[in-house]
Amino acid sequence: MTRCIRCAARGLTAVLVLVALALVARADILHMKDGRKVDGVVLEETKTLVKIKTRLGVLEFKRADIERIERKKSKLQEFDERWAKAKSAADFHELGLWAEGKKMRKEAKRSMQKAVEVDPMHEAANVWLGNVLHDGRWVTPEERDRLVKEADIADRRARGLVKYGDRWVTPEEKANLEAGLVLHDGEWMSFEEAQRAKGLEEVDGRWIERTEALALQHMAKAEELAGLPFDHVVTVDALVAGRFDIDILREVAEGLTKGRAWFNEELGVEAGLELLGDRRAEFYLFDVESAPYEDTVAYFAGLTTTLPEGWSPIAKKSYGFFWTDPYPMSSARQFHRGQREVVGHCYHHWGHMLLGRLGYDGRLLPPWYEESFASLAEFKIHGQNRVFCRARTTVGSGTVSTGNRRYVDPALVRDGDWRQALKTAIREKQVLTIDKLYQLDFSDLEVIDIATGMGLLEWIDSQGEDALRKFHTTLRYKAPKAPQRLLETGNERQALNDLAFKNATGLGWREADRAWQSWFLSR
Repeated sequence: MTRCIRCAARGLTAVLVLVALALVARADILHMKDGRKVDGVVLEETKTLVKIKTRLGVLEFKRADIERIERKKSKLQEFDERWAKAKSAADFHELGLWAEGKKMRKEAKRSMQKAVEVDPMHEAANVWLGNVLHDGRWVTPEERDRLVKEADIADRRARGLVKYGDRWVTPEEKANLEAGLVLHDGEWMSFEEAQRAKGLEEVDGRWIERTEALALQHMAKAEELAGLPFDHVVTVDALVAGRFDIDILREVAEGLTKGRAWFNEELGVEAGLELLGDRRAEFYLFDVESAPYEDTVAYFAGLTTTLPEGWSPIAKKSYGFFWTDPYPMSSARQFHRGQREVVGHCYHHWGHMLLGRLGYDGRLLPPWYEESFASLAEFKIHGQNRVFCRARTTVGSGTVSTGNRRYVDPALVRDGDWRQALKTAIREKQVLTIDKLYQLDFSDLEVIDIATGMGLLEWIDSQGEDALRKFHTTLRYKAPKAPQRLLETGNERQALNDLAFKNATGLGWREADRAWQSWFLSR
């Protein structure tokens, strides 16, 4: 019984194979008497019935309804016949295109491969197969990449190069690299030396710009002396650090950036640290406690060689100080005043520093010019004037020196209304002439004198794009040698004023004296 079942199974399998072969081998068409055509493979036909397998399944039709049966070759049969007749690469290429058109992808590829077998240089067949031309022969892209890589390796080895990691280097380079050296500007050196050659320094495990690193090193020493940690903010021009809330430090930093932009535009100066002695300026802000400020004065003084003997004790008693050589540095404390005064103090110092560094050759600028410019810078940054350096009138307190004949309301200046105060003083003929203004030292300057200088500088600036720069250059290079700031004889003084104002405005100092006041009152 078992044997019979197996025989029957084998018989069924054979029938299915024959049917499958028949489906592949034939392509029949029933032409119906009503004009229809039915494509498929005839499975069975008798005198009365025809069964045909179509895409819709097996269908049955009466023999009487069929006009005729058209028996055609299958695509595969036709391919095989064409293959047998093909001889040349062109024949096989043409057969491949025919097969592709019949959606016989496998046969199309077989034909193209035969074409390049017959003629390895047959371009169209190679392109169809995705091959590329390399060194005069057709290869697969993968083979091309392998050949290119092998040729590159052979060329590098021929040139004496060796492999180091994923790089090809000379034996000498490999020895240096294995020794932990790096190449910088054509010289082999340690990584640390290379970083420093790039202008970097290591601080707390980070390599940062040397100017920032040096400023942070100074800050760390100041922290040690003060016995207190500092917050800090770093900008492209400056380090701002100290015992103030970080938001105040950020405000100061932003103001310094604004002031530098104004200075650059007014005096035609390029951005960058060259003006500042290739260093970042340093600003230190201390709160009401006196000790931290006073304990750092001597250290800061030791960073420059231009301060006079006995300077430190005086600086310890002041609200703050600055110097510009060899680079700008400022220290200010709140002490008995408000935080806004400390902020303004930094902006005022910034004006001094920038002006003092411009064209600096060791000689010093006239006090009226430097102090007025610093006050104008502070005003341009935050619209106020909270600080004057060593003026007899202390603006923050609202007091006026006893016996001062040139009066100006300090509150107006503090709140940014210095122009209004100056106009009143001009109308009442309480402003000094340019020549007398030049004769004043810092300790002689009153608020009205500084406001006069601010108005005078605005007028000079209005006289041409580079008028203020010309004025500055003349004063700088005709100034006496330090520590002297002022020319002593009237003839020398008036000659310098004439030259400076003529270079900047085309007028001598006397004509300029009348012109600037008239201009200012008309604004």
